[in-house]
Amino acid sequence: RHVVKDEPFPWDLRAGAKGVQLAQKGLESWQKRCWVDIQDLPV
Repeated sequence: RHVVKDEPFPWDLRAGAKGVQLAQKGLESWQKRCWVDIQDLPV
């Protein structure tokens, strides 16, 4: 959509890294069968 409308891409590398981190923590939580903390990503 952003290509067709010639708009800036809505996400950056940091947003992608946060998504990967969330997926990894989701798997960890499922394996451990408990809540896990998600740390802030370094800047």
